[in-house]
Amino acid sequence: MDLNAEWIITNSNGSYASSTYSFANTRTYHGILVKRDHTNFGATVLLSKLFEEIRFNDKTFSIDTNYYRDTVYPDGFKFIYSCKEIPIPECGFRFDDDHSVTKSLVMDQDSDTVLIRYRFSGDPPDAVYLYPLVSFRSFHRVIRSGDRNFSTDQIEDGIRISDGKYHVDILSSGVFYEKRYWYYNFRYPRETERGTNDEEDLYNPGVIAIEDPGSGFDIAVTADAVKVRFDEVLKKYVDFRSVNGDLNDLRYNSLSFLMHDDMIAGYHWFGPWGRDTFISMPGILLVSRRFNIAKQILKKYAKDMKGGLIPNTLDIDSLHFSADTPLWFIYAVQKYQEYSNDEKFVAEMMPHMRAILDSYIGGTDMFRMEDNFIRVIESPLTWMDALIGGKAVTPRTGFPVEINALWYNALSFYSSTARKLGQEDAGEFADMAEKVKMNFARKFVKNDSILDVSDPDDTRLRPNFLIGYFLPYPVMDDRRWVDLAWEKLVTPYGLRSLSPDDPDYVPQYSGPQPEGDRAYHNGTVWPWLAGVFIKSAVRMGYSVRDLFEKFLPLFSMAKIPELFDGNSSGRPKGCMMQAWSHGEIIRSYFEDLRGAPA
Repeated sequence: MDLNAEWIITNSNGSYASSTYSFANTRTYHGILVKRDHTNFGATVLLSKLFEEIRFNDKTFSIDTNYYRDTVYPDGFKFIYSCKEIPIPECGFRFDDDHSVTKSLVMDQDSDTVLIRYRFSGDPPDAVYLYPLVSFRSFHRVIRSGDRNFSTDQIEDGIRISDGKYHVDILSSGVFYEKRYWYYNFRYPRETERGTNDEEDLYNPGVIAIEDPGSGFDIAVTADAVKVRFDEVLKKYVDFRSVNGDLNDLRYNSLSFLMHDDMIAGYHWFGPWGRDTFISMPGILLVSRRFNIAKQILKKYAKDMKGGLIPNTLDIDSLHFSADTPLWFIYAVQKYQEYSNDEKFVAEMMPHMRAILDSYIGGTDMFRMEDNFIRVIESPLTWMDALIGGKAVTPRTGFPVEINALWYNALSFYSSTARKLGQEDAGEFADMAEKVKMNFARKFVKNDSILDVSDPDDTRLRPNFLIGYFLPYPVMDDRRWVDLAWEKLVTPYGLRSLSPDDPDYVPQYSGPQPEGDRAYHNGTVWPWLAGVFIKSAVRMGYSVRDLFEKFLPLFSMAKIPELFDGNSSGRPKGCMMQAWSHGEIIRSYFEDLRGAPA
């Protein structure tokens, strides 16, 4: 049992509770209640953790664990004998043959409320003492003692802790004794690895004493002042995520990315991203025939279009800085039609898709059409968008291969649909698509190299050309480049973003942010590209069994992270759980390997 493995439970606001199985927080992003802010899609850690003491006769045990600079205290982890994450996080602690406790957590789908259940086996304890530790800070940051002024008030069935801006209620049957202590120097080891904030102080307003707790009790931690019962919340939580068929755990966890009419790109620190949403949609929503949610999301992005461009992110002001997100939007509509046969909705989306095509043809400050291909003028506008000191690590200005594969697919889908609807513009876009297809190899294959970008030519071997085989209207069909990707880029955890033969290849994603950003698209393995490769390889005649066995580590996971190292040992890197990693592994399993929806 890996006690440092992370768990997470979420709700439809994008708020969450998350920690490790030992309940030691190893990231600033961990907390029992982390509330999403929909103004900028950041989040605030309200209740960082609970320090619990359980008294049997004359002995007191703590089930909490914390990292400090030179020690671990207390050592509640040593009592853990079982843990599981599905359907909800649950750990069992055994103190001796006669005394044990099970701790379970669940989150209300509709409010920022976490419920915690304690159940005792054997002789019940004499008392349980709960010490809330709060921070009320951005999940990116840390605080030190005195950075916040907290107040605590008695309310019906509990206490309310506030800093004047936020508040959190802890509802229980206990008696509260005010203390007002600061606890110092908690350490977050995963942040130490990332070279970010890794040490802070937490505020404890006092202790909640629950005398004679019997065989167990529940408490609620809520920022919305709602009163809900554990069993009702559990049923709603499980019902929403219910799935049938293969990859059950992965698909169960995938529903945690959904947030009202949008999708979180990754936990913990990402908000909604257009590109990620459209790539993730087939695997997370369409395979399971959740068409209404998919339609709701597509409508939302269509409504937010400006000048024919789809927002790439909603969590920053620069909403439209992307050369591919509008084309991925068209791909998502296309996949929606493929799975649902909902021609009426696709017809409704046609004016939006036409506006997108017009914006590329007419050109913007970021990109323009030249000889029927799309030239990217600024950087970074593709998914390889890391910056160091404001400078793009992989600028990719010119004609990026995947942008133009997406462009061909968008022209082909639009013209095909327009023809079905009897629209006069069908022929215009069909002609344009034909010219792109006819000249694609000439533009991107030079001197026995497949280009990542044309004019200026970049011959470095990256996985982006595989998009040309992957899309519903593929523009590439030469197997030798897929074979080259298999040889140089494919790993059991996804595809490397740069060939290990390249002098700029970085084998490990680690260190402070500039080092991580340098590695991000220069060797780091991306699991979502496994789905792109599988589709491409199946089309080029690869064995389905060989592909399944190659990527078995990904198909076996319950949560797929954002990244792995280029020379991967299989240790997750980046975000603990990424939407397009889940979406593409699920889609490729059902669509390409099994050949049928779930």
